[in-house]
Amino acid sequence: MADLQRVICPSSVPDKFADPIVSHNCLPQTDVAEALPVLSTTFDVLSRYAGEYHCKQNRLSSPRMSVISAEGLVQLNTDLTKLPNKEFKTVWRHVLFLILHVGKAHFNIASYDASGKELGPGSAPHHVSELESLQPYFSGTCRLRHFFNWLVWFCATIFGVLIALSLFIGLVLLLRWIRTKRLQAAEKHSARIRDLVASVVHMLQQQLRENESNSEQPPYIPVYVLRERLRQQHTDAAQLWPDVVRYVYDVETCIGVQEWRGIGETWQWQGGTGWQGSGGIRSLETLGRKHTETDFGSWRSGIVRQLMSLVCIVIFILVPLWYSCPPPVLTISIRVRA
Repeated sequence: MADLQRVICPSSVPDKFADPIVSHNCLPQTDVAEALPVLSTTFDVLSRYAGEYHCKQNRLSSPRMSVISAEGLVQLNTDLTKLPNKEFKTVWRHVLFLILHVGKAHFNIASYDASGKELGPGSAPHHVSELESLQPYFSGTCRLRHFFNWLVWFCATIFGVLIALSLFIGLVLLLRWIRTKRLQAAEKHSARIRDLVASVVHMLQQQLRENESNSEQPPYIPVYVLRERLRQQHTDAAQLWPDVVRYVYDVETCIGVQEWRGIGETWQWQGGTGWQGSGGIRSLETLGRKHTETDFGSWRSGIVRQLMSLVCIVIFILVPLWYSCPPPVLTISIRVRA
Protein backbone atom coordinates (compact mmCIF):
# COMPACT_ATOMS: atom_id res chain seq x y z
CA MET A 1 0.00 0.00 0.00
CA ALA A 2 2.90 2.35 0.60
CA ASP A 3 4.00 2.02 -3.04
CA LEU A 4 0.47 2.76 -4.21
CA GLN A 5 0.23 5.74 -1.89
CA ARG A 6 3.29 7.27 -3.52
CA VAL A 7 1.63 7.47 -6.95
CA ILE A 8 -1.43 9.32 -5.57
CA CYS A 9 -1.18 13.04 -6.08
CA PRO A 10 -1.10 15.14 -2.93
CA SER A 11 -3.80 17.69 -2.25
CA SER A 12 -1.38 20.48 -3.09
CA VAL A 13 -1.63 19.81 -6.83
CA PRO A 14 -3.49 22.98 -7.97
CA ASP A 15 -4.83 22.38 -11.46
CA LYS A 16 -7.12 19.42 -11.62
CA PHE A 17 -7.45 19.74 -15.40
CA ALA A 18 -3.70 19.49 -16.06
CA ASP A 19 -2.15 16.11 -16.82
CA PRO A 20 -0.76 15.04 -13.44
CA ILE A 21 1.24 12.18 -14.99
CA VAL A 22 3.33 14.60 -17.04
CA SER A 23 3.49 17.44 -14.54
CA HIS A 24 3.82 15.62 -11.20
CA ASN A 25 4.26 11.92 -12.12
CA CYS A 26 1.21 10.97 -10.07
CA LEU A 27 -2.52 10.25 -10.33
CA PRO A 28 -5.46 11.67 -8.40
CA GLN A 29 -7.04 9.30 -5.95
CA THR A 30 -10.25 9.10 -7.99
CA ASP A 31 -8.32 8.05 -11.08
CA VAL A 32 -6.47 5.41 -9.09
CA ALA A 33 -9.76 4.06 -7.76
CA GLU A 34 -11.14 3.83 -11.30
CA ALA A 35 -7.95 2.19 -12.67
CA LEU A 36 -7.58 -0.52 -10.02
CA PRO A 37 -10.54 -2.70 -11.20
CA VAL A 38 -9.27 -2.44 -14.77
CA LEU A 39 -5.79 -3.36 -13.54
CA SER A 40 -7.26 -6.45 -11.88
CA THR A 41 -8.90 -7.44 -15.17
CA THR A 42 -5.58 -6.84 -16.93
CA PHE A 43 -3.90 -9.19 -14.47
CA ASP A 44 -6.44 -11.93 -15.25
CA VAL A 45 -6.07 -11.51 -19.02
CA LEU A 46 -2.27 -11.52 -18.95
CA SER A 47 -2.14 -14.46 -16.51
CA ARG A 48 -4.32 -16.63 -18.73
CA TYR A 49 -2.32 -15.64 -21.80
CA ALA A 50 0.99 -16.52 -20.11
CA GLY A 51 -0.54 -19.78 -18.87
CA GLU A 52 -1.54 -20.74 -22.41
CA TYR A 53 2.01 -20.06 -23.56
CA HIS A 54 3.63 -22.17 -20.85
CA CYS A 55 1.05 -24.92 -21.41
CA LYS A 56 1.94 -24.79 -25.12
CA GLN A 57 -1.59 -24.02 -26.18
CA ASN A 58 -2.48 -22.18 -29.41
CA ARG A 59 1.22 -22.28 -30.39
CA LEU A 60 2.04 -18.92 -28.85
CA SER A 61 5.56 -17.68 -29.54
CA SER A 62 5.97 -15.55 -26.41
CA PRO A 63 4.31 -15.03 -23.01
CA ARG A 64 4.27 -11.29 -23.71
CA MET A 65 1.18 -9.65 -25.14
CA SER A 66 1.22 -6.46 -27.16
CA VAL A 67 -0.26 -3.49 -25.38
CA ILE A 68 -2.83 -2.99 -28.16
CA SER A 69 -4.11 -6.57 -27.88
CA ALA A 70 -4.14 -6.33 -24.11
CA GLU A 71 -6.14 -3.10 -24.27
CA GLY A 72 -8.74 -4.68 -26.55
CA LEU A 73 -9.13 -7.82 -24.43
CA VAL A 74 -9.31 -5.86 -21.19
CA GLN A 75 -11.91 -3.55 -22.67
CA LEU A 76 -14.03 -6.54 -23.70
CA ASN A 77 -13.84 -7.96 -20.18
CA THR A 78 -14.47 -4.67 -18.36
CA ASP A 79 -17.85 -3.35 -17.32
CA LEU A 80 -17.75 0.08 -18.96
CA THR A 81 -20.80 1.24 -17.02
CA LYS A 82 -18.54 1.63 -14.01
CA LEU A 83 -16.46 4.21 -15.89
CA PRO A 84 -18.99 6.99 -16.55
CA ASN A 85 -16.63 9.90 -16.25
CA LYS A 86 -13.78 8.93 -18.61
CA GLU A 87 -13.12 7.18 -21.85
CA PHE A 88 -11.51 3.76 -21.69
CA LYS A 89 -8.31 4.98 -23.39
CA THR A 90 -7.78 7.45 -20.57
CA VAL A 91 -8.35 4.79 -17.93
CA TRP A 92 -6.05 2.42 -19.82
CA ARG A 93 -3.32 5.07 -19.76
CA HIS A 94 -3.74 5.29 -16.00
CA VAL A 95 -3.53 1.48 -15.79
CA LEU A 96 -0.23 1.51 -17.68
CA PHE A 97 1.04 4.19 -15.31
CA LEU A 98 0.19 1.99 -12.32
CA ILE A 99 1.82 -1.03 -13.98
CA LEU A 100 5.03 0.94 -14.47
CA HIS A 101 5.13 1.92 -10.79
CA VAL A 102 3.58 -0.93 -8.82
CA GLY A 103 2.72 -3.60 -11.40
CA LYS A 104 5.75 -5.85 -10.97
CA ALA A 105 5.89 -5.61 -7.18
CA HIS A 106 2.20 -6.13 -6.41
CA PHE A 107 0.60 -7.59 -9.55
CA ASN A 108 3.50 -9.58 -11.08
CA ILE A 109 3.12 -7.70 -14.36
CA ALA A 110 6.21 -6.59 -16.29
CA SER A 111 6.22 -4.00 -19.05
CA TYR A 112 8.60 -3.77 -22.01
CA ASP A 113 9.33 -1.26 -24.74
CA ALA A 114 9.52 -1.95 -28.47
CA SER A 115 13.11 -3.21 -28.19
CA GLY A 116 12.19 -5.73 -25.49
CA LYS A 117 13.81 -3.80 -22.65
CA GLU A 118 11.99 -3.86 -19.35
CA LEU A 119 10.58 -0.52 -18.26
CA GLY A 120 10.49 0.99 -14.80
CA PRO A 121 8.81 3.83 -12.90
CA GLY A 122 10.82 6.43 -14.80
CA SER A 123 9.18 5.58 -18.13
CA ALA A 124 6.07 7.09 -19.65
CA PRO A 125 2.92 5.03 -20.40
CA HIS A 126 3.22 5.57 -24.14
CA HIS A 127 6.61 3.80 -24.08
CA VAL A 128 4.97 0.50 -23.11
CA SER A 129 4.85 -1.89 -26.06
CA GLU A 130 4.37 -5.31 -24.42
CA LEU A 131 3.01 -6.67 -21.15
CA GLU A 132 3.77 -9.98 -19.45
CA SER A 133 2.33 -11.69 -16.42
CA LEU A 134 4.98 -13.24 -14.20
CA GLN A 135 2.33 -15.37 -12.49
CA PRO A 136 0.69 -17.52 -15.20
CA TYR A 137 -2.66 -19.13 -14.64
CA PHE A 138 -2.72 -22.88 -15.32
CA SER A 139 -6.01 -24.57 -16.03
CA GLY A 140 -6.93 -27.97 -14.67
CA THR A 141 -6.25 -29.66 -18.01
CA CYS A 142 -2.86 -28.01 -18.19
CA ARG A 143 -1.99 -29.09 -14.67
CA LEU A 144 -3.02 -32.68 -15.40
CA ARG A 145 -0.97 -32.73 -18.59
CA HIS A 146 2.08 -31.37 -16.82
CA PHE A 147 1.60 -33.83 -13.99
CA PHE A 148 1.42 -36.66 -16.51
CA ASN A 149 4.56 -35.37 -18.25
CA TRP A 150 6.32 -35.10 -14.90
CA LEU A 151 5.22 -38.64 -14.00
CA VAL A 152 6.56 -39.96 -17.31
CA TRP A 153 9.82 -38.07 -16.77
CA PHE A 154 10.07 -39.41 -13.22
CA CYS A 155 9.47 -43.01 -14.34
CA ALA A 156 12.00 -42.61 -17.15
CA THR A 157 14.53 -41.24 -14.66
CA ILE A 158 13.95 -44.13 -12.26
CA PHE A 159 14.22 -46.56 -15.15
CA GLY A 160 17.47 -44.94 -16.25
CA VAL A 161 18.84 -45.11 -12.71
CA LEU A 162 17.88 -48.78 -12.48
CA ILE A 163 19.58 -49.48 -15.80
CA ALA A 164 22.68 -47.62 -14.64
CA LEU A 165 22.70 -49.55 -11.36
CA SER A 166 22.20 -52.82 -13.22
CA LEU A 167 25.11 -52.01 -15.51
CA PHE A 168 27.16 -51.00 -12.50
CA ILE A 169 26.39 -54.22 -10.62
CA GLY A 170 26.98 -56.26 -13.77
CA LEU A 171 30.32 -54.56 -14.31
CA VAL A 172 31.29 -55.20 -10.69
CA LEU A 173 30.35 -58.87 -11.01
CA LEU A 174 32.28 -59.09 -14.27
CA LEU A 175 35.35 -57.56 -12.65
CA ARG A 176 34.96 -59.93 -9.73
CA TRP A 177 34.71 -62.88 -12.08
CA ILE A 178 37.82 -61.72 -13.94
CA ARG A 179 39.66 -61.29 -10.65
CA THR A 180 38.57 -64.73 -9.52
CA LYS A 181 39.76 -66.26 -12.76
CA ARG A 182 43.08 -64.48 -12.46
CA LEU A 183 43.41 -65.58 -8.85
CA GLN A 184 42.64 -69.17 -9.80
CA ALA A 185 45.13 -68.99 -12.66
CA ALA A 186 47.78 -67.54 -10.34
CA GLU A 187 47.07 -70.23 -7.75
CA LYS A 188 47.24 -72.90 -10.43
CA HIS A 189 50.54 -71.46 -11.65
CA SER A 190 51.91 -71.38 -8.09
CA ALA A 191 50.76 -74.95 -7.50
CA ARG A 192 52.50 -76.04 -10.69
CA ILE A 193 55.71 -74.32 -9.59
CA ARG A 194 55.50 -76.07 -6.24
CA ASP A 195 55.03 -79.41 -8.01
CA LEU A 196 58.15 -78.83 -10.09
CA VAL A 197 60.10 -77.78 -7.00
CA ALA A 198 58.87 -80.92 -5.26
CA SER A 199 60.27 -82.96 -8.18
CA VAL A 200 63.59 -81.14 -7.82
CA VAL A 201 63.59 -81.81 -4.07
CA HIS A 202 62.86 -85.48 -4.72
CA MET A 203 65.81 -85.73 -7.14
CA LEU A 204 68.13 -83.95 -4.69
CA GLN A 205 67.06 -86.21 -1.82
CA GLN A 206 67.60 -89.26 -4.04
CA GLN A 207 71.08 -87.97 -4.93
CA LEU A 208 71.87 -87.41 -1.25
CA ARG A 209 70.86 -90.99 -0.39
CA GLU A 210 73.07 -92.29 -3.21
CA ASN A 211 75.96 -90.26 -1.78
CA GLU A 212 75.40 -91.79 1.64
CA SER A 213 75.48 -95.31 0.18
CA ASN A 214 78.32 -94.58 -2.27
CA SER A 215 80.79 -91.86 -1.36
CA GLU A 216 81.97 -91.61 -4.96
CA GLN A 217 78.61 -90.10 -5.90
CA PRO A 218 78.51 -86.34 -5.28
CA PRO A 219 75.78 -85.07 -2.93
CA TYR A 220 74.83 -82.31 -5.36
CA ILE A 221 73.38 -82.16 -8.85
CA PRO A 222 74.32 -79.56 -11.46
CA VAL A 223 71.53 -77.19 -12.35
CA TYR A 224 71.65 -78.00 -16.06
CA VAL A 225 71.17 -81.69 -15.23
CA LEU A 226 68.13 -80.90 -13.11
CA ARG A 227 66.72 -78.75 -15.89
CA GLU A 228 67.14 -81.52 -18.47
CA ARG A 229 65.58 -84.12 -16.19
CA LEU A 230 62.58 -81.86 -15.56
CA ARG A 231 62.19 -81.21 -19.29
CA GLN A 232 62.09 -84.95 -19.91
CA GLN A 233 59.50 -85.53 -17.19
CA HIS A 234 57.33 -82.41 -17.65
CA THR A 235 56.48 -80.71 -20.93
CA ASP A 236 56.08 -77.26 -19.36
CA ALA A 237 59.33 -77.36 -17.39
CA ALA A 238 61.25 -75.27 -19.93
CA GLN A 239 58.67 -72.48 -19.74
CA LEU A 240 58.40 -72.55 -15.94
CA TRP A 241 62.09 -73.10 -15.19
CA PRO A 242 62.85 -69.38 -14.43
CA ASP A 243 60.06 -69.42 -11.84
CA VAL A 244 61.44 -72.62 -10.34
CA VAL A 245 64.90 -71.03 -10.00
CA ARG A 246 63.40 -67.91 -8.42
CA TYR A 247 61.42 -70.07 -6.01
CA VAL A 248 64.56 -71.95 -4.95
CA TYR A 249 66.54 -68.72 -4.48
CA ASP A 250 63.90 -66.77 -2.58
CA VAL A 251 61.87 -69.38 -0.70
CA GLU A 252 63.24 -72.88 -0.38
CA THR A 253 65.65 -72.89 2.59
CA CYS A 254 66.56 -76.58 2.37
CA ILE A 255 68.31 -76.40 -1.00
CA GLY A 256 71.91 -75.23 -0.97
CA VAL A 257 73.32 -73.42 -3.99
CA GLN A 258 77.04 -73.66 -4.78
CA GLU A 259 79.37 -72.87 -7.65
CA TRP A 260 81.91 -75.50 -8.81
CA ARG A 261 84.66 -74.80 -11.28
CA GLY A 262 84.11 -76.79 -14.42
CA ILE A 263 80.61 -77.78 -13.37
CA GLY A 264 78.86 -74.51 -12.74
CA GLU A 265 76.03 -73.98 -10.34
CA THR A 266 74.87 -76.97 -8.32
CA TRP A 267 71.99 -77.62 -5.95
CA GLN A 268 72.20 -79.80 -2.89
CA TRP A 269 69.62 -80.88 -0.38
CA GLN A 270 70.52 -79.44 3.04
CA GLY A 271 68.04 -81.41 5.10
CA GLY A 272 66.38 -78.38 6.71
CA THR A 273 69.59 -76.64 7.89
CA GLY A 274 68.28 -73.26 6.87
CA TRP A 275 71.26 -72.61 4.65
CA GLN A 276 69.63 -69.75 2.73
CA GLY A 277 66.27 -68.36 1.74
CA SER A 278 63.63 -66.53 3.69
CA GLY A 279 63.98 -68.68 6.79
CA GLY A 280 60.33 -68.08 7.68
CA ILE A 281 58.72 -70.67 5.41
CA ARG A 282 59.38 -74.29 6.20
CA SER A 283 57.17 -76.10 3.74
CA LEU A 284 55.64 -75.79 0.33
CA GLU A 285 52.12 -75.80 1.77
CA THR A 286 52.89 -72.85 4.05
CA LEU A 287 54.27 -70.92 1.09
CA GLY A 288 51.17 -71.67 -0.94
CA ARG A 289 48.91 -70.40 1.82
CA LYS A 290 50.94 -67.21 2.13
CA HIS A 291 50.83 -66.57 -1.59
CA THR A 292 47.09 -67.18 -1.62
CA GLU A 293 46.49 -64.74 1.23
CA THR A 294 48.67 -62.11 -0.45
CA ASP A 295 46.86 -62.51 -3.76
CA PHE A 296 43.49 -62.35 -2.03
CA GLY A 297 44.46 -59.16 -0.18
CA SER A 298 45.64 -57.47 -3.36
CA TRP A 299 42.49 -58.65 -5.16
CA ARG A 300 40.27 -57.26 -2.41
CA SER A 301 42.02 -53.88 -2.34
CA GLY A 302 41.85 -53.72 -6.14
CA ILE A 303 38.11 -54.42 -6.10
CA VAL A 304 37.56 -51.69 -3.50
CA ARG A 305 39.47 -49.17 -5.60
CA GLN A 306 37.53 -50.10 -8.72
CA LEU A 307 34.22 -49.88 -6.86
CA MET A 308 35.06 -46.39 -5.61
CA SER A 309 36.05 -45.32 -9.12
CA LEU A 310 32.82 -46.68 -10.59
CA VAL A 311 30.72 -44.99 -7.91
CA CYS A 312 32.40 -41.66 -8.68
CA ILE A 313 31.81 -42.16 -12.41
CA VAL A 314 28.12 -42.98 -11.87
CA ILE A 315 27.67 -39.94 -9.61
CA PHE A 316 29.36 -37.60 -12.10
CA ILE A 317 27.11 -38.95 -14.87
CA LEU A 318 23.74 -39.12 -13.09
CA VAL A 319 23.87 -35.86 -11.10
CA PRO A 320 24.35 -33.58 -14.16
CA LEU A 321 21.72 -35.65 -16.00
CA TRP A 322 19.26 -35.16 -13.13
CA TYR A 323 19.72 -31.39 -13.03
CA SER A 324 19.82 -30.98 -16.81
CA CYS A 325 16.40 -32.66 -17.22
CA PRO A 326 14.08 -31.17 -14.58
CA PRO A 327 10.39 -32.05 -14.62
CA PRO A 328 8.08 -29.81 -16.67
CA VAL A 329 6.44 -28.26 -13.60
CA LEU A 330 9.78 -27.09 -12.28
CA THR A 331 10.70 -25.77 -15.70
CA ILE A 332 7.59 -23.63 -15.76
CA SER A 333 8.20 -22.24 -12.29
CA ILE A 334 11.74 -21.30 -13.24
CA ARG A 335 10.59 -19.53 -16.39
CA VAL A 336 7.91 -17.68 -14.50
CA ARG A 337 10.33 -16.33 -11.92
CA ALA A 338 13.03 -15.43 -14.42
